[in-house]
Amino acid sequence: MHAIYNKKIRMAKTTLNSIRKFVRQIVAEAFNRPDDLETQAREFATQNNLEHKDQFIAWVEDGNVIKVQGGYATQDAMYRNRLGSMADLYHYFQKEFLS
Repeated sequence: MHAIYNKKIRMAKTTLNSIRKFVRQIVAEAFNRPDDLETQAREFATQNNLEHKDQFIAWVEDGNVIKVQGGYATQDAMYRNRLGSMADLYHYFQKEFLS
């Protein structure tokens, strides 16, 4: 019984992530701007040879970060925090999720 619920939860999470990506794509197209947050995270991680590159990129791609005026905000802080640069975002990720 427990395995059935776990499977349904995994399916729901997968569906939710697909919906998030679709919505970001639609919004980007509506405002005629590229959805470049994931690209920026990937480039930052590659250029700076980050120790936890894959985890950081996966975290950003999973919809945990949004771009706001003046930087970035994260879902775990209910989008109330403001991180001014991609480096600040990575340091926040390290502090909150790797330590």
